[in-house]
Amino acid sequence: MDHNTDCKFENDLVQMKDDVREIRNCLLGTPFTENKGVVHRINTLEKLLEKLKQEQNYKTGFAAAVGTFIGGIIGFLINILIP
Repeated sequence: MDHNTDCKFENDLVQMKDDVREIRNCLLGTPFTENKGVVHRINTLEKLLEKLKQEQNYKTGFAAAVGTFIGGIIGFLINILIP
């Protein structure tokens, strides 16, 4: 191999290292980034989604309980009024 080929390989290796560093910083963030990268953002959004699902399940369960209670009262009143 000649000197030009060695230099090309070294330049390619340096460029690949820079690309890997850039991708890693994008995914994981750096100490200087506020949101700590894409992986941190995905984890944060997954936790928020789970919290919203739990709140929705609570609201649905509460609405079903209230509906059952009101239906029970109406059924009781109908049984009293219609002998």
